[in-house]
Amino acid sequence: MKRFELYRHYTGTIYMLRTIMYEYESRKKMYLLMNTLSGAEIAVSEDDFNSDADIDDVKNIMKQDRVFEPFELIAPSVENFTTKELERELAKRADSVFNRLNIKGLNDRVFVTEYAVGYKHEPRITRGKEYPRQVEVELVTDTLEEAQDYLKRGNLRKEATIFKRTYIEEG
Repeated sequence: MKRFELYRHYTGTIYMLRTIMYEYESRKKMYLLMNTLSGAEIAVSEDDFNSDADIDDVKNIMKQDRVFEPFELIAPSVENFTTKELERELAKRADSVFNRLNIKGLNDRVFVTEYAVGYKHEPRITRGKEYPRQVEVELVTDTLEEAQDYLKRGNLRKEATIFKRTYIEEG
């Protein structure tokens, strides 16, 4: 397996392998995959990545034997990222896997982690102007408990949720 190789999930979604990493405490090998259509990232354990797919599952529209299988394009062209560039890019994103996992070496540079209550907005184009994925924040707090309490008692729309933000020291 190499960075930037393409894999097809049994549901038909194409993912690009961004990097191979290890969960900090368990040392389990994890794969950071990016959905080639939406840009969303997911972390998949090596066991899940290599598991067998149920050929009779209605979600298995590709009728694959494996959950993920290699996918070839006629002429793939993918920008080459260094690990530092990838970490920098992912650190900016509220939905990044780096904000959910303890990845060896990354936690050493975590400056602060906080919790935000708010609303997520998917990327969109309005009147010809592009708006990136973003979070409309109602409250920022240091503890998950405070965020959960605010979410329960706050006068918020039903789609409000809690986001974990992690600030990583550069360098």
